[in-house]
Amino acid sequence: MGNRGCLHDANGNITKTSARNAWIVCELEFNGIHRQVMTPGHYTELFFLDEATALSAGHRPCSKCARSRAKIFTTLWMRANPGTGSSLSEIDDRLKEERTASVGVEGFWEAMPEQLPSGTFLLLTQGGEKAPWLWWQGRAYKWSEDGYAEVCSLTNEKLVMVITPHSTVRVLKEGYEPRVHFSIKDQASEYSKKEQKPEKTNTLLTSEEVMASELKESSPRKESSPRKKSQKTLYKREVTPRGRELAVYFAGILRVTGMENGETYPLKKFLGNFSGHISAGRIEAASGGYRLTPTGHSYFASRGIPEAQVNAAVRQIQTGGEGWVEVD
Repeated sequence: MGNRGCLHDANGNITKTSARNAWIVCELEFNGIHRQVMTPGHYTELFFLDEATALSAGHRPCSKCARSRAKIFTTLWMRANPGTGSSLSEIDDRLKEERTASVGVEGFWEAMPEQLPSGTFLLLTQGGEKAPWLWWQGRAYKWSEDGYAEVCSLTNEKLVMVITPHSTVRVLKEGYEPRVHFSIKDQASEYSKKEQKPEKTNTLLTSEEVMASELKESSPRKESSPRKKSQKTLYKREVTPRGRELAVYFAGILRVTGMENGETYPLKKFLGNFSGHISAGRIEAASGGYRLTPTGHSYFASRGIPEAQVNAAVRQIQTGGEGWVEVD
């Protein structure tokens, strides 16, 4: 159950979406307490399908009725998000910032499915319609109010839109296990049976495929067109920017290469000189390229670059344009 403060009026009508920074996930039962739903002047009870759904909306475990889970979440938060604070108020401020940045589809961030931990919610397209799907143990499960109704494997290595706040995904990656609706077990069992008898399955479009489809529909038809580049083609700025623009560009690079999630990447493909970060202990050489150090994670997380700007930089790195060249 979710709690964002009192969102209803004396007649039980919802009048707002939030009444405070702290959005929490509460237990349905606690110390035998019983209360009338939507009691005037008291917090509004928000009923989620499961904890994973609540986390995707930007909630975190309640420190009162879910104390043990809140303690685990906070401990993993400090490990996963160094430099963003460890107090509940600081965590709430960070989650509020990410919730605000993710308003609307354009605010969601992107990642490769294989880089995401179980418990992450994705926005996938099926039959031309976008819908939330839970990424769980290497499969995507379609969310509904009554439970998870469908399951599909995402085998293509393509970027997908992520609904769950980035900081929370890092916590999940550190080992936090959200509770999920029991229907997921039934769907997993049915899917395993189908895998033994191959049949036609639903095709889910990733964010890149949706974007490509929309561009194709909006572009004038030509008699001939050059062969499309690989989905994995990335682009870099022909002239490296400076100042705030460089900070946003760098954040986009860390996102699209997976470095912000601990991946190693040959960073010199994008930037010829980042010796300052190496000297400061933020980036270190590793097998296959470079990676962020704990100091680097803390530094880049504390720069406060809005998610919308990072996402815009990621899209530019993926699509290129005037003043951009293909990464070797």
